[in-house]
Amino acid sequence: MALSTTSSFKGQLFLALALSMGLKLFTFSLSTLLTRLLLPYQSGVYFTFNVYNDAVLFIAREATRNVASRLPILEPTAEAEDGDVDEAQEVDLAKGTGAPSTPSATSAGPPAGSVRVANVREVVDIALCSVPLATVVVLATEALGMCLGAMSFFPSMIRHARASEQLFRTAENSDGVDGASALTGLPSLLPLYMPEMTVMLCTILMAAVEPCVVLVQSLNLFRVVVLAESATLVVRLCTIIGIVYACQCSSPGGRTPNGEVGNGLPTPSEARMALASGQLAYAITHVIYYALVVSGLPLARWLGSSSVMEQVRAAALLDHARNLRRSEQDAVAGGPAAEVKAATSSALPAPSQTKRRATFAFPFCFYSVSGSVAACRRYAALLGMFLRESLLRLVLSEGESLALTSLGSEAARGYYQLISNVGSLVARLLFRVWENACFVKWSREASLGRRHAAVHLLKLMLRLAFYLGFSFTLLGPPLTETFLVTMYTSRWATPQVSTALQLYFYDLPLMAWNGLLEAFLRAVASPAVLVRLQRWMVGGTVVRIAVCCITLVAFGKTDTQGESVRVLVLLNIFNTLWRCGVSIYLLVSSPTETVGASTADSADLQAEDSGSPDGLAGAKSPLLTSPSPDVGLRDFLFLFPHHIPSSTLGIFVCSRVLRVDSVVSIAAVGLGYVGVILAWDDEVRRLLVRPVWSRVRPLLRRRRRPLCKTL
Repeated sequence: MALSTTSSFKGQLFLALALSMGLKLFTFSLSTLLTRLLLPYQSGVYFTFNVYNDAVLFIAREATRNVASRLPILEPTAEAEDGDVDEAQEVDLAKGTGAPSTPSATSAGPPAGSVRVANVREVVDIALCSVPLATVVVLATEALGMCLGAMSFFPSMIRHARASEQLFRTAENSDGVDGASALTGLPSLLPLYMPEMTVMLCTILMAAVEPCVVLVQSLNLFRVVVLAESATLVVRLCTIIGIVYACQCSSPGGRTPNGEVGNGLPTPSEARMALASGQLAYAITHVIYYALVVSGLPLARWLGSSSVMEQVRAAALLDHARNLRRSEQDAVAGGPAAEVKAATSSALPAPSQTKRRATFAFPFCFYSVSGSVAACRRYAALLGMFLRESLLRLVLSEGESLALTSLGSEAARGYYQLISNVGSLVARLLFRVWENACFVKWSREASLGRRHAAVHLLKLMLRLAFYLGFSFTLLGPPLTETFLVTMYTSRWATPQVSTALQLYFYDLPLMAWNGLLEAFLRAVASPAVLVRLQRWMVGGTVVRIAVCCITLVAFGKTDTQGESVRVLVLLNIFNTLWRCGVSIYLLVSSPTETVGASTADSADLQAEDSGSPDGLAGAKSPLLTSPSPDVGLRDFLFLFPHHIPSSTLGIFVCSRVLRVDSVVSIAAVGLGYVGVILAWDDEVRRLLVRPVWSRVRPLLRRRRRPLCKTL
């Protein structure tokens, strides 16, 4: 049972990772197409809407998700049985049935008694607290924006609408129309505020389906999460691309001088409305997708649902119907017996009618205001702790973006979004998956007391991460301008943006190291060390955000060429270098003995901390059950083989001095770099070459045998 559960878990996880990589590449291509169609300041509006939506939802959802996910929905035995069901369904798919099998009455799903219906009710009550919390966050950000203006730090939609209104008045006055008289009255102001009001309502609408999201995550349905995120993003991008392309084709000024479509939208108001329409499509798709996943319809299986979700849904609805029947019986219990019998029989609808009514009623039928208030009181301390942690994590991970939306120009926001999308693609596709996998491995090694194995794996992973990240540093900068012109047109290939993207390539090796070092700390360090790490991170982030604000104020709102973006990327490099240094210092200076903890609690906390952005871990991170690994400064000073640093430095200097810009020269540099690694790093050569050779060698032998027979 346990083995099948583990294999099912790994199968779903690997499938989710494969889907994530493929779908992210697809969405990246759509994002590239949208960037080609928009002007820089219009892309900045898109960036502002996304930052606002993500910030509000992160604050509103993260605390309730963390609390609700602690409530188990299934008994441990039911989870093991579900692993057998999923494995059998995968066998059916492999045999060529073509579609997921419908669960029958004899299927080995979790029985109704193994579903903790009381916890399902409590999960719904807690998760729907995201709606009032999102409303409070929206009102608070708007109040801060109105009172403090640009110094509020958090994005405000009303302030953004007022700035756009001012631009609209300036444009109207330049055309000879009295903008002040044209904009008086509520009917004239409503269209100007409509895009921002739409974005505000979208955040609350997305928070309304949190019970469905929490149930999906509690049942480890990774495919649903990946597919839902990709589907919503694709719908948003396609909606905006369709609107922009239609406007550019119909407008005489919608084409560039060379005849290409890509001259942006005609007016700022149309741009804001088109981008807000994309946010609305994004929110509606999010709601529909998760509502269908938990609906019990046959379509739900194609959207990533599983038999365990259907069993939980059936058990919960059955218990809900029993409670309703019991309450109705109690309501008429004071009448005559015949009247009670008639009322009871009339209160029981037909099964088909019940199924029809309950299609989209689950899980919202379990919500009650009194139950939600009671759950909030019961978990008030936990909700408050997670809410504070969510605010801290938001500032740590998105502080630069928040400062840019408050103080930077819209053109600078557009350029920064381009740089972050291109530069972080490698981090999203490779480094994040790498970090999570290594975190799990290091946690297991530490729990088993294999200190030297954990340190050896850390050194190997650091070398591999540097080799991969430095390959982009070596080959990326010479191709930056050509890449921008080819992918995004010459409008985006300004000298400032090219320099910023080149600097981002230099940051990739540091980003890879930072993620691995912090993952190693979270896996093996004691709570005291993790608290020190958090304090160092908070201090460094405060300094970085302060410098970012000073930089953005210095460049002002007139930065139309992206001058400030170069400084922001440079600050990112220094911040990543600082965090790497802090992690190494804590590993070297941390005590060798730590306090133990139970393995079960550590596993739960590891699962929670593994999804936190920027590797932040609080005081409740996993603990060591054995002495912490001995990591010395010598391990980092002599991390690479003797000839690797000098050879790599020589190749890097030659590539910059000789100005490598042709395909042949770049290929020669890349092959030389790979040759140096394989020639001098024996462990990496064994790791990479031997598995490939072990598979190629049998194929070569098979080809030689028919040739020998013919001779």
